[in-house]
Amino acid sequence: MAGADPAWMALTDAAPGPLLRVTAEAAVLAGAVWAGRLTGDLRWALAAALYLAATSAAFGEHLLHQSRQDLAYWGVLALLTLLTAVVPYGARTRAID
Repeated sequence: MAGADPAWMALTDAAPGPLLRVTAEAAVLAGAVWAGRLTGDLRWALAAALYLAATSAAFGEHLLHQSRQDLAYWGVLALLTLLTAVVPYGARTRAID
């Protein structure tokens, strides 16, 4: 999904494409948070971080043309990526001695 749009998508357009992409990305990253919580595995965080790196590269290329919506969109991706790294630590339980 990160490389699907070579020119950075304009979130201010009324076209359904950007909205579908934002929804799909948020759903997949939320699923990674849930899977990381369920399994206690940090590999979901690695996958999310790689995706955020690709998205950040595209965001950085068009930095001068970004709007507040674009920055908020990137912030949501960054927050979900952070959650994939933090949430699995809460899933680990200790055995009672």
